[in-house]
Amino acid sequence: MPTGVWARAWDSSADGMLVLGSDWSVRYVNRAGARALGLQARPGSRRDVWSLLPQLRGTPFEDALRRLERTGEPVTWEMEHAPHGWFEARAYRVDDRTVVVLHDADARRAAQLERGHLLGRMSVLLSLASALARTDTVEDVARAALAVVRDHLGADYAGLSMIDGPWVRTLALGQVDAAVEDAWSRLPLDHPGPGPQVARTGRPLTFATFEELAAAFPAARERLERAGLRSGTVLPLTIAGGWRIGAFSVGWHTDHRLTDSEAELLSAVADATAQAARRAQLYAERRDVAHTLQAAMLPELPRLPGLQLAGRYVPWSPTDEQVGGDWYDALGLPGGGCLLAIGDVAGHDVQAAAQMGQVRAMLRALAVDRPQESPAALVTRLDHVLAELGADTLTTLTVARLDPPGAARRLRWSTAGHPPGVLVDAGGCSTLVDGSPDLPLGVDAGVPRHEHVAAWPPGGTLVLYTDGLVERRDQDVWEGVGLLRRALERSSTAPLEELLDALVADVVARAEDDCAVLGVREAHRP
Repeated sequence: MPTGVWARAWDSSADGMLVLGSDWSVRYVNRAGARALGLQARPGSRRDVWSLLPQLRGTPFEDALRRLERTGEPVTWEMEHAPHGWFEARAYRVDDRTVVVLHDADARRAAQLERGHLLGRMSVLLSLASALARTDTVEDVARAALAVVRDHLGADYAGLSMIDGPWVRTLALGQVDAAVEDAWSRLPLDHPGPGPQVARTGRPLTFATFEELAAAFPAARERLERAGLRSGTVLPLTIAGGWRIGAFSVGWHTDHRLTDSEAELLSAVADATAQAARRAQLYAERRDVAHTLQAAMLPELPRLPGLQLAGRYVPWSPTDEQVGGDWYDALGLPGGGCLLAIGDVAGHDVQAAAQMGQVRAMLRALAVDRPQESPAALVTRLDHVLAELGADTLTTLTVARLDPPGAARRLRWSTAGHPPGVLVDAGGCSTLVDGSPDLPLGVDAGVPRHEHVAAWPPGGTLVLYTDGLVERRDQDVWEGVGLLRRALERSSTAPLEELLDALVADVVARAEDDCAVLGVREAHRP
């Protein structure tokens, strides 16, 4: 056994050292080894290790030493020796002696555990981020957050409560008693319940047992019992600048005391949920503004003697914040005639909608200024005005003028790069309102515009439209025009409003582009 300098060196080692004889008697143990093995003092006699440390029987310690005895090969293992912690142990033979070295592994295992917690937290937050990236509405956000806390934390409930003026609104996701969800769906901001309190004050609440929860909110006891929630936490939803927008509640059906790592994770989940919920709110606000703007720019069609007028506008997507540049208009002319216009300003944004409003307003002003002007002359003047005003606007357009009723009633039109209209007689035969189209507006205001003329059939129906009605990703535009003609021929006797509804139904289902349709029909049909 070590003596002199070697004995002092072994005794000062941070690693535990244990030397056993061939009969398993303890021949030597240093100070660190005595501490690691829980020995009050180093044994003075050669006692058997199993009688000295009976708690090591049947443990990895004994398994490792028996394996060393059989094979003679060094053995390494990890062992926990309560209350002294975890050790990385190594045993090897020196002559007839067994040497056991015990290295403190608590720091390494703590680091491993921390890395595991960190990786687990990152996994949860990545799952949440992926789910939140696909959300458009506050309800989408609430469902994404619920799925994450349910799957990764075993939670039974997650509620997203949003401040709405003097109210706190909590989305009902079918998690608890329907009557309770209904009662929680709209509460005053100054309500004494957990959600409104946290949304109002910004101070989180945590309850490990139902008794703690009921004691803090006795008025809510009955509803909480009906909901089956016994523990949980309520966290504020706070965005940049410290602005509180609501509260995020997570609950369990059993008593549950949050660990520090769970509390940190839920705080991060609440932060990410708050940002996503606010983004969804802003998205909804922009979408509502865009659709209101688009609706405001559509005209109220006039009531004209002897004519039926109907229009439809279908946005690119009813849930999208973008607006389009498609539009239509109609004006009554002196003597019983009618001016019809349909156009498409390039773009799907607020600027396109604003430019569309300018083009439509200018066309109206020019038409009222010279009510007898031909469609080609009117389009020419409109193109010149836009060019003079520096409007950087590419617009396709068809302007048509229907003569007053009479035996020789005519339809005259001029087209600026726009798809042809369809004219259907009372018997269901169709013709295209086409002719060689001129350039769109905004290309070259100096080029001449052409006018085309067709006889108006008694009881006829004219349908003007933008390209969204006939374009498909998987078919040629002229194939779409042919399909439109056949649809109009089949439905020529249908009421005008129903006819236009049927035409745009497919556009609504596809949602590939916005679309405007304008129909005019002679009221008295043969």
